Amino acid sequence: MPQMQFSVSVPQRWGSNCPYYNWLILALLDEWLMAMSVGLDMTASVAIALAEDASTQRLNIGFLAQSSVNLASAPEIPVHHLITLFETLLVGQFTTETVGLQTMWQLCWRPCSPTVLTP
Repeated sequence: MPQMQFSVSVPQRWGSNCPYYNWLILALLDEWLMAMSVGLDMTASVAIALAEDASTQRLNIGFLAQSSVNLASAPEIPVHHLITLFETLLVGQFTTETVGLQTMWQLCWRPCSPTVLTP
């Protein structure tokens, strides 16, 4: 997606001590971006941010359309299966919000506990 403008914000230190969770989040983000690339305005901008506090880790994906013609496409990207995987495997919560030309998807989950079994 060379025409799209991307911004990425990641903390200098990530508290997750669970490589399995990290791998799942990166795999979901990769699939999400592939789904976004189909049929969307390639002049749009995408902001990706990881954040955390004491009890929650978050992945925010923001999509800013350049015109209202492209706005309707953003929330309709085929990611329902990804949301189901996320909510099932990480016991996470997914929210979406559209304001004006911007759509924000937020995936929240609790940090991995040392007792979680990983493959």
